[in-house]
Amino acid sequence: MSGRLRTPETIRVCRVVNVASMVSVVLWEQFAYLRDAGFDLTLVADANSEFEDAARRLGVRAVGIPMKRQPSPRRDLASLAAMTSFMRSQRFDIVHSVEPKAGLLAMLSAWLLRVPVRMHTYTGQVWVELTGWWRESARASDWVIGHTGTQLLADSRSGAAFLVSHGIVDRRKIAVLGSGSISGIDLGRFRPGRQEPDARACRSSLGISDDARVVLFVGRVVEDKGIRELLVAFERIAASDPDAHLVVVGPLEPERAPLPPALLARLTGTSRVHYVGRQDPASFFRASDVFCLPSYREGFPTVVLEAAACGVPTVASEIVGNVDAVVNGETGLLVPAKRSEPLAEALRRVTRDRVTRRRLGDAARERVLHDFDSRIVNASLADLYVAEVERAANRVAARAPVS
Repeated sequence: MSGRLRTPETIRVCRVVNVASMVSVVLWEQFAYLRDAGFDLTLVADANSEFEDAARRLGVRAVGIPMKRQPSPRRDLASLAAMTSFMRSQRFDIVHSVEPKAGLLAMLSAWLLRVPVRMHTYTGQVWVELTGWWRESARASDWVIGHTGTQLLADSRSGAAFLVSHGIVDRRKIAVLGSGSISGIDLGRFRPGRQEPDARACRSSLGISDDARVVLFVGRVVEDKGIRELLVAFERIAASDPDAHLVVVGPLEPERAPLPPALLARLTGTSRVHYVGRQDPASFFRASDVFCLPSYREGFPTVVLEAAACGVPTVASEIVGNVDAVVNGETGLLVPAKRSEPLAEALRRVTRDRVTRRRLGDAARERVLHDFDSRIVNASLADLYVAEVERAANRVAARAPVS
């Protein structure tokens, strides 16, 4: 060992994401932590006004490089050339990516330029629900990321095990920060408060009474999030419970993954189903009784931890990622994926039984307080950055000829 320890102020970090919402919503607290710790931080994403505004508010440098989610050899090669040209001019110590397309472009560019530390965080595998050529292409992309990176992270232990078992990454190269999640939870923002003004205003604005029972969904409103099963399950609950309401928070994706017209009509044309689009979810969590995430695939779902921080239990599908976020029977309930009947039964149980709801919600919050405070998760990442840069320097020193 060299005996030297690099300080954050001497480490140049490039964080690469695909879409602006990863900066403005998901990774905001993490980037702010790294900035305040002193790292020389640059953010790269597919540029738009949201990304530029988020970087400006963070006070860090932002660089826009086109990165379209849909595969396109011509566009992707142009993006790779732009990414490589930019990185060549910067001499970063660390390149750290999140999301599949960002990871493929960033890890290939950093590998070509021999950036000392090449990190990627896996947050769920899109190819799990694909078939044919699309599946093999997406799987191959994850494999390339795993073999060009020097240190891989998974946001859940089940996710790491899945990647290893499918031959995507080497077991020795992948780790999980603490108990998991991509960046932990801001416990100041996500807190209990059913009677707080913002929570009461959420209910009032939707015409929901204080004593009604509210099921909440937060996320991309697409079929692989289990929207179809959720709507069918809620219809069963609503048929026997006139005080049950479903609130859906999140963006539709009409260009990438449009809902079938009949499903969209059930989402937007039912009296006790309230679709509110993309909103700050904190107030909606506080206004709800149970959170539901019946998705088909996940990484480590941050929304489950956000609900838990607000004292709200979760009913979720029993899949990779969700099994790390929900302790079945203790902080929520897990049910088989893609089945509306057991989902309805679990939701009915939690919404109708106040004692069970309180027990699960209290335990969920205690778990978040203990294991998923964003300050703990982000401090672990900062420590890992310093350690990986030093480890890379030691590898170089070990290879140098002895004079």
